Amino acid sequence: MSQPVESLYTYGFAHMSLRDQVVFKSIVGLLGGRTRARWQHVEQGPADLLVEGEEDLGAPSTRIAPSQLLLHVGGHPTSECLQVHWPLRASEVFECLQQAAARIGQRRAPADMPLRLTRWPTTEHLRGDARFIRLATLLLGRSMSLQELVARSGVEPGTCEAFVAALAGADLLREEQAAAAPVAATTPLPGLFARIRRHLGLHETEQKRA
Repeated sequence: MSQPVESLYTYGFAHMSLRDQVVFKSIVGLLGGRTRARWQHVEQGPADLLVEGEEDLGAPSTRIAPSQLLLHVGGHPTSECLQVHWPLRASEVFECLQQAAARIGQRRAPADMPLRLTRWPTTEHLRGDARFIRLATLLLGRSMSLQELVARSGVEPGTCEAFVAALAGADLLREEQAAAAPVAATTPLPGLFARIRRHLGLHETEQKRA
């Protein structure tokens, strides 16, 4: 019996000392195989989960992409987000990783699932970006899959995916069933059609009219 494929999500750090990062990564390693998803650390680039510490309390608030989740380590979260306390406990990290995996999974929409906006997004989602406005306009007009959205908008796939994930996380998208393919009309065989016409007397009537 085949085992279900685990989702793979990524996490990165912000405002955390190297020591704290090592502790967090060690706990994630110990939890491997127990969480509902596999977690992989990335040094650079966007991560699904951004783990924020309190190394620089005077630094500006961490800015996250619409598709990201924020996990704050410590007692002073900068915004409404997932939170664990210091010193780190494996049980608390486990619960947060489970919650994060559930939220990320809900945000990711299948590429072939038709989607449609339920209402116009807020300025927080659009951010005055012409690409996001174009994507929202397309999704508000009619339902379309992520693949079709990429093709029709001309916006790079990564940006489309992040925007769709943000909308899904804010409950602004509705999944719709794909329209059934129209049933092709069957053409009766010529011989059968002719016999039916003769049976109804249509063949003789047309000959008299001619």
